[in-house]
Amino acid sequence: MAKLASIVSALVAIGAGLYMLTLTTAAAGTTIFEAMAHGIGAYFIGKGIFMGGSLWRQDEATGRLGMLVNFAAERSVRDLDEEGGEDYSGLPPA
Repeated sequence: MAKLASIVSALVAIGAGLYMLTLTTAAAGTTIFEAMAHGIGAYFIGKGIFMGGSLWRQDEATGRLGMLVNFAAERSVRDLDEEGGEDYSGLPPA
């Protein structure tokens, strides 16, 4: 789900940036508003690329962290069972 959100957010930001880059005014020559719109458009495109990649990598890191936590919990339960410690067999499966 997070990967889908990263793709959608990146596409929305890049689309908004492209829209801002195409804005023109009816006045002759380049106005300050066109220059600002083009600058904001370039910013949105860069932000979309950064945001998509960042969210994608965050989702992958969260998955790896979950796997590490599950591994540590299973190992802890196994070690306690081997030592004859308390019964932790009622733990939910990882």
